[in-house]
Amino acid sequence: MTFDPNHDYGRGYTLLMNAARDGDVREVRRLLDSGADVNRIETDDQGEMTALAYAAAFGQPQVIGMLTSAGANVDFQSRTGMRLTPLMHAAMGCDERCVKLLLDAGADRRLRNSSGETAFDYALLYRANAVRNQWDASDVGRMDRVVKLLS
Repeated sequence: MTFDPNHDYGRGYTLLMNAARDGDVREVRRLLDSGADVNRIETDDQGEMTALAYAAAFGQPQVIGMLTSAGANVDFQSRTGMRLTPLMHAAMGCDERCVKLLLDAGADRRLRNSSGETAFDYALLYRANAVRNQWDASDVGRMDRVVKLLS
């Protein structure tokens, strides 16, 4: 039996997406070295995701660096659902490291989702929720830095 790094586990989901989501750097490296498609698209009821979108959504900066170096499309935008980009996912997570890595890799901060919102809009929204819900000051400070990066 031959190992297929691009095996479809349902709706396009691959081992690379799983490793990217989990931040498993060793597995991401193994899969990339084995020929995993860095821009493979998973489609579900919520929209579409790539390994980079998973890494951004789950706050995995090391994996983001690996995937962008391997040619991941930093501006991939789902054609269905909310039409989110990896930068929007990172902004929702208010992860300064992930946002900076994506911007440094050339992510377009001007892209808009299906409702016309940008990554900046998401960062503002999540910061406002943090203040309203009286989150820890360090969380609000982290969100302020993300807002500044995206402005």
